[in-house]
This record gives sequence, structure tokens and C-alpha cells, in this order.
Amino acid sequence: DSSSTESGPSEEEAEEYNLPLCTIKKGVTKWLNTMEDIEIPCAITSHMDREFVDDILEHVGLSTYFHKELRVGSDTGYSSEMQQLLGGALRLERRSDQCIAFTSTPQSAGVSHEVEMKNVALVSPYPYYELTTADMIVRDFTSIGVRNLKNVFSETTIEEPMEMVQSEAPKIRRITLQKTRFWDDDDR
Repeated sequence: DSSSTESGPSEEEAEEYNLPLCTIKKGVTKWLNTMEDIEIPCAITSHMDREFVDDILEHVGLSTYFHKELRVGSDTGYSSEMQQLLGGALRLERRSDQCIAFTSTPQSAGVSHEVEMKNVALVSPYPYYELTTADMIVRDFTSIGVRNLKNVFSETTIEEPMEMVQSEAPKIRRITLQKTRFWDDDDR
């Protein structure tokens, strides 16, 4: 039942699994289905232990989208968020400049740019005006399209070696000055 997955577990289910009440943002499952259909791999990073992340993903029904080897938690040996993002890119076998981090804080947007990742920021809990460092800001996953993400990458330029330009030496102009001699009365 996708409606219960979209709204998250009930309080009774959360108590049964001894988890806090978790909800999924609107459009996440549809977005992940789209990514799966066009064969774009996804990884997940968290400051929590991987075991706890596994339980949450299983509980909300998203574990099929993130294979166990594509989950980066605090117990994977990465001490900072920057290292976790790079660890996610490493697990996806992609360069970091070919990855997008979906975050919700201005600090995370800055960290993702430091490792040359693109960033899509979700409005919540921070307002729009605090997320301006992100490459793209959205209210929820329903407003993200594949074309929008391509536009995020279109702003970048691929670094190619520059052609050697033959610079011409500046032309030297010779100016000949004519001296005008004025005759005195005696010289005539």
C-alpha cells in the first residue's frame, strides 16, 4: 500500500519496532522509482549507525532502493559529512562532480560543493532564503524532474585543455620625425 508508505508508519508500528515516528516526504517513492527505471544508482548517507539506517529504511519501505553496500553510516569509518559524501560517490563508482546530494541544510550544501558535488536542497526545516547556496531548491520531490537535474549539470563546463594560441608580436611602427630648421638671417 503506497499511501501508508508515503505517510510513514503509524505510532503503534513505530512503538512495535522501537523506532521514532518516521515519515517519507511527498514524492520520494515516485522519484526513486524514476531513478530506478532510468538506471541511475542512489546511495544514502547518514550520521546514524548503518544498522539503525537499515531498520528505518526497512520500516518505511525504502530498503529496496538502497542496496546494503550503498549505505554509508557513522560506523563505516567516515568521521565527517564530507567524507560520507565522498564515500557515497565511491560506492556508486562515480566521480563526485557527477553526483547530486539531496540535503536540507545550508551547511550540507556547502559541504557538497566543497567535494564538487551538485546540491539539491529541500525547503524544510530551513526556509528558502537560507538555502541559496544550493544549485537547486525545491519544496518536495514532486517538483524535481530529470530535465531539471540535467540543467543543474549544464551550468558546469568540462575542463578541457586550451588550445595554444599563437600570439603575434606587436607590430613596431617607425615614426620618422622631420626636424624643421629655421634659417637665421645670417645663414642666407
